[in-house]
Amino acid sequence: MGYFPLGGFLTSSPSVTSWAPNRLDVFVRGSDNALYHKSWDGIAWSAYERLGGNLEGAPAAISRGPNLIDVFFRGRDNHLYQTSYRGSKWRRLIDLGGGLHSDVAVSTWGPDRLDLFRKGDDSTLRAPSLGRDELDRMGDHRLGHQLTLRRRSRGA
Repeated sequence: MGYFPLGGFLTSSPSVTSWAPNRLDVFVRGSDNALYHKSWDGIAWSAYERLGGNLEGAPAAISRGPNLIDVFFRGRDNHLYQTSYRGSKWRRLIDLGGGLHSDVAVSTWGPDRLDLFRKGDDSTLRAPSLGRDELDRMGDHRLGHQLTLRRRSRGA
């Protein structure tokens, strides 16, 4: 499989989502630690668009339908930040609070639901849920089991 260069200077893994056929929206942390966006419209790639912020890690992006994108990231202050696209423009960054010690992952199972996953202070998996047009936390649910990474021995 061959890859072709899309430019930029990334300091995180990319996150990609799609809200329509032949549409891709890619998000990365740039060399200045800001959030950047690049899109494919089925014909050509856009230039990078700087969305701001001061990221500590990789962004997490999700689309819940046509012209709807939500992007979350952990800031350098360990707060959770969110920005969203609603059809014609990006909304301002929103600080959703602190206490993060890992990047986040996001998923959805419907147009009115966002589920975020993160590592908790106690090394457990945590999942706050957010409603579509509100950013009120509906709970930060502990899912149990400590998350630990163990190195395999060379002989294993």
